[in-house]
Amino acid sequence: LLIRRYPQSAQSIFGGPGMVITGTVIDPGSGLDISSIKMMIDGVEVTTGYNESLNLAYYQRKGSNKQVDNAASLSDGRHTVTPTAKDYKGNVLNETWSFVVN
Repeated sequence: LLIRRYPQSAQSIFGGPGMVITGTVIDPGSGLDISSIKMMIDGVEVTTGYNESLNLAYYQRKGSNKQVDNAASLSDGRHTVTPTAKDYKGNVLNETWSFVVN
């Protein structure tokens, strides 16, 4: 279950260094299979971090190991985010939203 996301759908953000893309992912039933969490941006799978204490999945630039990466950026325009995850029963979360970088 994806309960919060940033940026929100249709929101306009600054896409320069320090940009953050996150989603709060929970499964109150059988539990979230953390190893299954993935994120795609504009149809391309990106490195995804997960903060277990906050239930927060986030985009991180490959090798940065940071939740807020001062070198991450996106070009101006519309971008689509698709996080996916499974619970231990095999149910799949697959939700997509878009935001704008200006």
